[in-house]
Amino acid sequence: MYQKQKAINILSEQRKLLSDLDQDHLEGWTLNMSAIIAHYFGKDSPQYEYVSKFSFQLIYIEGSSFKMITASKMYEGKSKMMGFIDSCIQTIDTIGIQRKKSKWEIWFSEPENWYKIVIAIATLAVSIWVVK
Repeated sequence: MYQKQKAINILSEQRKLLSDLDQDHLEGWTLNMSAIIAHYFGKDSPQYEYVSKFSFQLIYIEGSSFKMITASKMYEGKSKMMGFIDSCIQTIDTIGIQRKKSKWEIWFSEPENWYKIVIAIATLAVSIWVVK
């Protein structure tokens, strides 16, 4: 339950932060958001795929010159990303955090493997004691 609420709080903070950002900080925010989504949803998730490919397209080419993004386009990008964050919050609130665990996390979390860990530690302790 704690992890679920923590994830919701972090995503809510990111949403608020996004609304206050200017053009100069959007790219860094997007990278940070990608890391957060990867942590809570996993790199295999559709959420991570969306956010990792998302771009505010701050500069675009028109003819032979570079143009800066307009304020309305920046607002449109922020609006899409805020909707995405709301969707992530709703997903976590409804089904919890569903990130796939690594093989090591799974192995250490299974109760039947704890006796193996205890035996390994005991064997190591006895080995060190015998060597002395």
